[in-house]
Amino acid sequence: MTLSGWFAASADRHPDLVALEADGHTVTYADLLGLAERLAARMVTEAGGEPPGRVAVLATRSLAGYTGYLAALRLGATVVPL
Repeated sequence: MTLSGWFAASADRHPDLVALEADGHTVTYADLLGLAERLAARMVTEAGGEPPGRVAVLATRSLAGYTGYLAALRLGATVVPL
């Protein structure tokens, strides 16, 4: 199972459990998966309809950083940390 698959399965089993606390926000598994799925869809749209092969993510310990990592992994892309 991939990391993104494991995360999605965890979100299915425990949607209301806290997955992340960052930037003064507390985010559940379901919410973080939803954020990542929306960002992944935007990445595909901005890449011209095809999932990108590589995604650069600003590697900060922030909600945006973790969402970017998860979105890229959901697409099967290689994450390039910046």
